[in-house]
Amino acid sequence: MINLGTSRGLRRLGGRLARLTGRDSTAAFDWQAWFRDASRRRGVAAVLARHENAHLLNQNFSVGAYLARNPDVADAVASAGEAVFHFLEFGHAEDRVAVPERWSPSFVRLAHGLILPEDLSAPAANAMVRRSGIDVAEAVLTEADLWEINGLNGGVLAQIFDHEFYGVAAAVAGYPVPSAGRLAAITHFCKAGLIKRIPPHPDHRFDPVFYRDALGFAEVDGPTAGDDAALLQHWGRIGLRAGAHANPFAWFQMRTDVRLPQAVFDRLEDFRAASADLAQDAGLAVTLAHLADVPLPGAAVFDPS
Repeated sequence: MINLGTSRGLRRLGGRLARLTGRDSTAAFDWQAWFRDASRRRGVAAVLARHENAHLLNQNFSVGAYLARNPDVADAVASAGEAVFHFLEFGHAEDRVAVPERWSPSFVRLAHGLILPEDLSAPAANAMVRRSGIDVAEAVLTEADLWEINGLNGGVLAQIFDHEFYGVAAAVAGYPVPSAGRLAAITHFCKAGLIKRIPPHPDHRFDPVFYRDALGFAEVDGPTAGDDAALLQHWGRIGLRAGAHANPFAWFQMRTDVRLPQAVFDRLEDFRAASADLAQDAGLAVTLAHLADVPLPGAAVFDPS
């Protein structure tokens, strides 16, 4: 749960703003609105550098690790800079983990142009990346980190993203990737492709009706009905982590590592009817989970004999 307390500096600032604007000084201070406004005026790096806890960023802090290991923070913040500010303002006091556990020499070379000894520990590699002058909000060590700082779930997207397929799909959709390479394709997907419903993989085309059903199965709340843009963002940020995948075929394969044949999918209604312990009004995700976990006796309907 995100702690909404604020540091002494922001509390003082909040009190001054309350007196100036006439609002209730006892109300919760909106630190995100303050950070976004301050960043627009002074720049993210300057705002972070002036924070009273800025020195903590030199103690093995990694924004990618912070987001990956604190999913409630990842779900709440709107940018990597906001995540860093959250650590300074709340995370360190809550003993939240922000130290990296892994790094990729090939990713660091591609993303930052740095050739580092491959036997470095993740914290040592992180320190060298930071010392090279790369901003703390951009000093990522793995592809998963890159997805995380762009507001999406890196653990899954780094696994499923097919940048060659995506490049072709984006061009066909009229939104071509401006340059070649995987990193350019990832950036393009995060900035444009997701909202334009360009799939990250041929097997992960987004089905909003199934996705809402999968959220219900995972017991995860979704955005307001009818808001497709918010639903796509929710899938990329929250749903993937919860195991709520884009369509029934992707859902089944990610859960079981088995491709769901179309012929089996077409007979799921028969499978439901033949499964005595499966409610006849069960949703698609519940039915697929039953097929994966308790296939008999219902699976007998798929027997060609």
